[in-house]
Formats: sequence, structure tokens, C-alpha cells
Amino acid sequence: MKYFKVDELGLLPKAVLELKQLRNEYKSLARNAESKSEYSKWNNNQLAVKRLMASFYGIIAYQGFGWANVELAACITASAREAIRLAAFKVKEME
Repeated sequence: MKYFKVDELGLLPKAVLELKQLRNEYKSLARNAESKSEYSKWNNNQLAVKRLMASFYGIIAYQGFGWANVELAACITASAREAIRLAAFKVKEME
């Protein structure tokens, strides 16, 4: 697996972090909603942000995108696989 510069965040990581913060705000508002319609509004907003964040991977992997980087996309999926693997080990430890 290739490692990328981590001492300074680039444009996409900054955008993803900002979106993550926005999603967390929406999730909090949904949890504290006082009506079904208010809950639905904030939950739909957080789901939309979730999908937007996931689309960042797709656009990086898409060869038609000007900043496409298949190697970066492969690293994203590799780190996700590793996170899932570690989570599975933690669950087994809890059994």
C-alpha cells in the first residue's frame, strides 16, 4: 500500500472532514428532533451528506475526471478493507 503525505491536508481531505462535521451536526439535530417531520428533515440531510462523501471515492476512481487517481482510489479501498478487518477482530475478541 502506498502512503501519501499526511503533514498537510489537501483539498479533498479537507472537504471530507468539513462534510463529516456537517453530517454529525445533522445527526445531532435529528436525534434531538421534536417531531417526526423534523427528524425526517435532518435525517435526510445527513444521508445526503453521507452520499456526497461517498461520491468522493467514486470521482477519484473515475477515469473521466480530471483529477482521477486510480492509485489513490486503490489506497482508499485498501484502508477501508483494513478498517473492516480490524473491526471484525475486535468483534471476535468481544465474543
